[in-house]
Amino acid sequence: MPIRIRRASPADEAAIDQWQRSMQNLDDYLHVPESSMRDPEAVKRRFAEWLRLPRERKIPTGWERIDLVAVEDSGAICGYAAIMFGPTDQLTGLPEASISELHVWPEYRERGVAKGLLDMAEAYAVQRGVPYLSITVPAANVGAMKLFQTAGFRPETTRLTKRVTRPEQ
Repeated sequence: MPIRIRRASPADEAAIDQWQRSMQNLDDYLHVPESSMRDPEAVKRRFAEWLRLPRERKIPTGWERIDLVAVEDSGAICGYAAIMFGPTDQLTGLPEASISELHVWPEYRERGVAKGLLDMAEAYAVQRGVPYLSITVPAANVGAMKLFQTAGFRPETTRLTKRVTRPEQ
């Protein structure tokens, strides 16, 4: 079944919101390892809250968001991505673009849907003259890391986290 990638319309928002609200197994998306400095249950709670926010509340000041959807022949949405276009990248001073969300419904995975969404995100970046497209991926999400590296993304920075505590008096 062919999948078509297009810019999301207001009519698509209900389907995306419904899918986000129905996400039960957040471990599939978060991949918070037990060795993490962060409390995995607190991360899951916060992520669940974030998923339920209206899309306009997920846009930082000064940024623009473009939503893309993957649609099968019947018209059903089977995945989506959000691309954020920001003022400038702190490392280069050039215009910045980042994929802030990319989700493919489980039954459509490994069918080229994610690659199609990534290709369309890249096309939007090129069209706007943005030289780099980035995505943040949990280090423990090996499948996503492989997908993005196969698509040409390369590690650029590593975020290290340490739990800090107040010294006992």
